[in-house]
Order: sequence, then C-alpha cells, then structure tokens
Amino acid sequence: MRCANDAVPVLEPSVPEWHAQLYEERALARRHLREVIDRYHDRDWRAAHKGLGVDPEDHLWRAAQGLREMDDALQS
Repeated sequence: MRCANDAVPVLEPSVPEWHAQLYEERALARRHLREVIDRYHDRDWRAAHKGLGVDPEDHLWRAAQGLREMDDALQS
C-alpha cells in the first residue's frame, strides 16, 4: 500500500513521440469516420448503434469531432 505522500512519476512523451502517437491515432480516427459514413444509412448498423440515449448521429458527430481535434493538435 502506498503512503499518501508517495509521488507517482509523470512521464511525458517527447514532442516527436507525441506527434507519432497523434499521427497513428489520427489514422485510426479517419478509418473509423470512414466506416461510420459508409454504414450510416445501413438499417442494421443504425439499429446496433442506437440506444441508451445514443443515436447513430451521435456516432457520426463524435467520429468527426475526434478527427478534427487530432488535426488541430497536429497543426498547433
């Protein structure tokens, strides 16, 4: 058991490591957005991605917003 004053080191990646990670995640985000767009009008996909207050439109919005945020992070 850790004592309250034991510090856990925080390791931050270097800028090149951070960019490499973002590029990898952006590729995955693009693939996910493409899949959501391609299947958006598919009745079975829509039924499987609906419920508990989440609609297919939410999946599309989140996929687009996630990609946008990664693009913005890589441009800054």
